[in-house]
Amino acid sequence: MPRGPVLPTFLHRSHPPQSHLRGLRRRASLLLAVFLASLGALFVNPGAADDLGDKQNQRNQIGSVMDQIRAEIAVAQNQEAALQMVVAGLDIKIVATQQSMNVVQVKLDGINASLAEAQDRLVAVQAKLTSDKRALARQMVMVYKMGNAYTTLTNIVSATDFNEFADRVVSARHVADAENRLTLSVVAEAAEVQRMVDTINEEKASQQAVMGQLRDAAALLDEQRQAQQQARAHLAQVQANDLVRLKQAEQAAAELDQEIAALKAAQAAAAGHGGGNGHFSWPMSGEISQDFGCTSFAFEPYDASCATHHFHSGIDLVNSCGTPIHAADAGIAYTFYSSYGYGNHIIIVHGNGWSSVYGHMTSLAVGNTQGVARGQVIGYEGSTGNSTGCHVHFEVRLNEVPQNPLQYLP
Repeated sequence: MPRGPVLPTFLHRSHPPQSHLRGLRRRASLLLAVFLASLGALFVNPGAADDLGDKQNQRNQIGSVMDQIRAEIAVAQNQEAALQMVVAGLDIKIVATQQSMNVVQVKLDGINASLAEAQDRLVAVQAKLTSDKRALARQMVMVYKMGNAYTTLTNIVSATDFNEFADRVVSARHVADAENRLTLSVVAEAAEVQRMVDTINEEKASQQAVMGQLRDAAALLDEQRQAQQQARAHLAQVQANDLVRLKQAEQAAAELDQEIAALKAAQAAAAGHGGGNGHFSWPMSGEISQDFGCTSFAFEPYDASCATHHFHSGIDLVNSCGTPIHAADAGIAYTFYSSYGYGNHIIIVHGNGWSSVYGHMTSLAVGNTQGVARGQVIGYEGSTGNSTGCHVHFEVRLNEVPQNPLQYLP
């Protein structure tokens, strides 16, 4: 029997190869894509859906995927707890850093206040020093007017700095004790001013160090906050992805459950008609034009196990065009109209894993999903699809595996 495409998926199994299901996310995505693409097929055309065993196998696979996704969610929840601990640690560090910044700010405010006070004092000391220098100069003028040598005054006045000036004044014979005391007081004031200047410089250095600490603390705080935000964003993304995938898997599982329930109902209906016992009657009288098994016909499906490399999955019966074709056993009929392959054909599900196929009919006598009795006329012999003459292609399958019909015919 010349024939084209293989049987519809209702009579074939399809399992995604494990080599393509590497990794939980990739497996979930691939399986969900396969399941979601095929969902609802049963309700559009029950005969085109996978058989009950295949659906149950798919349901088991998606159940496994759901378990793995839930396990991943559990891992994500554990990661969430760990991230929350990290976040809590970051919060503690942030609070500690802020407290350190507050302490440093208080210290900085004190330094600024001390610096302002020292600067005010420096101005006052410098003013007093200027006043003391003028008083000493007046004393020296008085000494000069009382007859001291001009050279002595010149020597004193020509001193290069204040310390040298004071030393020369002290050593001058014509300077009285009062002038000496005034000079010593000015020297003490000058030393105090110098110490004040040194203190101010130290305070400035300290202030610069504090400012550096503040900048470092601010940078650390910003880095900690960024780490906290990144951790929370990552956690949110992981949870969102897991929830989306789980929702898709649950939806696919629910719809597969509906398909399984419908297929079970179809199987029960088929069994209710008394079929599914592995005993078949001849669908039509006539000669066998092609046997079951390996064949040399190149247009039959390729089979590497055959020496001829082709395999015929049923038997071909030849009679006059239009000869009635009968159901070989009771069950539920699924009808198909096509201009290629099996042409107009019927698949009858008998229950208990048994099904039969009738191909190349010129017309059909039953409706889709109609219950049929053993021996009931279901159609008429023809040559539709991939056929070279009127005949019926008859198949018997057990759990989707083609059987030799002659073994189950009387």
